[in-house]
Amino acid sequence: MAEETEVKREVKRASCFLCHLNCGVLCTKENGRVVKIEGDPDNPHNEGYVCSRLDQDRWIDFEYNPNRLKKPLKRVGERGSGQWEEITWDQAFDEIAAKLAELRDQYGAETLCFLEGTYRTESHLHYKFTNLFGSPNT
Repeated sequence: MAEETEVKREVKRASCFLCHLNCGVLCTKENGRVVKIEGDPDNPHNEGYVCSRLDQDRWIDFEYNPNRLKKPLKRVGERGSGQWEEITWDQAFDEIAAKLAELRDQYGAETLCFLEGTYRTESHLHYKFTNLFGSPNT
């Protein structure tokens, strides 16, 4: 007879960030892993309604895809060769910051443009970033 293991289940209120509406959701976790996301009927914004991204469990591929990148990678071979090495977050941010500063110094702040399309999150941080960088292109 197989041993029964206790399933630790909890439901947490959250906001969906798969688009700019940020609908209220209820996330069911079992043993620390999200297994279900549904609309929060007590949220005054979406009153329990969710779009197909959640309704059809598309979020699972965003969160648990085995090919999802979780650490920064740096190309070590020729472009297109598929050769990468894992680097630290500090190294990644330092190299990105240095390259952005180099581009701004050489071509001006307007060389940077930020835009977003569908299937995006919305945090408004890009407005702050481009403002501090000096670019009006957002």
